[in-house]
Amino acid sequence: MIPLKPCFPWPPRGQESAFPIRSALELILMGLTPHSKGHMNSFQGSSNPGSRASSPRSTGWFHWIYVLGFVVLLQAGCATSKETRPTAEDAAAYDAGTIQIGDLVKVNFPGAPNLNFAQMVRVDGVLNAGQGKELKAVEKTSKALEEDLLKLFGADLIDKRVTVSVESAGFPVFVSGAVLRPGKLTVNRSVTVLEAIVEAGGFDMKRANLQKIQIVRQEKGVQRTFILDLDWDLSAPKSRPFHLRPSDIVVVPEKFIFF
Repeated sequence: MIPLKPCFPWPPRGQESAFPIRSALELILMGLTPHSKGHMNSFQGSSNPGSRASSPRSTGWFHWIYVLGFVVLLQAGCATSKETRPTAEDAAAYDAGTIQIGDLVKVNFPGAPNLNFAQMVRVDGVLNAGQGKELKAVEKTSKALEEDLLKLFGADLIDKRVTVSVESAGFPVFVSGAVLRPGKLTVNRSVTVLEAIVEAGGFDMKRANLQKIQIVRQEKGVQRTFILDLDWDLSAPKSRPFHLRPSDIVVVPEKFIFF
């Protein structure tokens, strides 16, 4: 078996109608079927007595021509695909920096412990601070929330201190393709592509193409796709890890095996 690098997209963009996959498969099957009627007509010429039939040796050459032609056309599809190389900013560790829905917020008033509370941010982004008071917490930093709490309770406080700590609820990432347990993962810290794949059970080593790992990311309504060569990263003495962002999709493509 000869393993070939899979290509995305294939056939080449803009050439789908000119070279459909079905036609390619029919072509190679015809070349590898020496006893088919079409094959005999093609390689032995007409039925006229004077016509010269192809020898078994020349017929074997045609088999290889079909095989090699199929491989060349497949690799041509590879040359047309464009890879997006991630920048240092794209691969940087993720830090939300602000409070998100579902985060656990712990508020501590050193001078008024009766006001202390711990609460998850509601789906509307609001916290119930007690005493019938509510305040928006989502997309705010811990420092900004402390300032809002002092404004809300300042008149009742002798000790004007408050501390806010946040425990992240985590965010989803998705792993699909040639891994053992594809699906959704929920992580509460910055994780790399390799760590997410390990959490998904690891590579299916018989099928996975480590040289063409795809990361699909949505940013401000725009979809971006990065191509990573984890085969090189795992063998290199030093490499830069690629960290995932919320809702990133990791696609581990399959090898193309030619029999």
